[in-house]
Amino acid sequence: VSRKEPNNKSAEDQAGNASLSFEGKLPGKTGRLQLDSCSSLSEVASCSYEARAAGVRNGMFLGAALKLCPDLLTISYDFEGYKEVSYQLYDVVASYSRRIEAVSCDELFLDVTELLRECGADDMPLQLAACLREQVTSVTRCGCSVGIGASKLAARLATKLAKPHGQVHLPGHNLQQHVQTLPVRELPGVGGSTSHRLSMAGVTLCGQLQRWSEARL
Repeated sequence: VSRKEPNNKSAEDQAGNASLSFEGKLPGKTGRLQLDSCSSLSEVASCSYEARAAGVRNGMFLGAALKLCPDLLTISYDFEGYKEVSYQLYDVVASYSRRIEAVSCDELFLDVTELLRECGADDMPLQLAACLREQVTSVTRCGCSVGIGASKLAARLATKLAKPHGQVHLPGHNLQQHVQTLPVRELPGVGGSTSHRLSMAGVTLCGQLQRWSEARL
């Protein structure tokens, strides 16, 4: 986002992008697993924060998840229900602005630069985030986290800090400080293979990676 403001703030200090992430109980039938499911090789598509606190992670085999969390409950897929709630989410966001970049059925980017300017709320991005979250929750009955920053990367990182059910504005000076101690594996697009290769080169934090030359990268 490139913006020139009367107060001469740099673009990095302005809130230009919002990243929204959906959280909550989507439609589906809940059931308790049988004991023989502990050997299941089915994968966990998504898990609640309560399950994560017990060590359960997305992509984990269900059998392994049950060993960590014996009281784990499963929710059967309801794709029509997911689609309905996703439409509700996007309808709410589109009522604010059509400058949307979809990430998935429950996550998106929204360019709020002009919206904040038109509302005369350049310095109050968190008020906009609060309104968005309140309306999304009211319509969908699901929680929503919002991260705001001058770039999509900043907004995405802010959303991670905002979870669960919160909102965070990560301006430029805070972003630089935050990134210094951020593990490289937390960067969007950095998977296990890239993270391992960087680790073998002695790089585990983004601050270390920033000291590399462009040629070395």
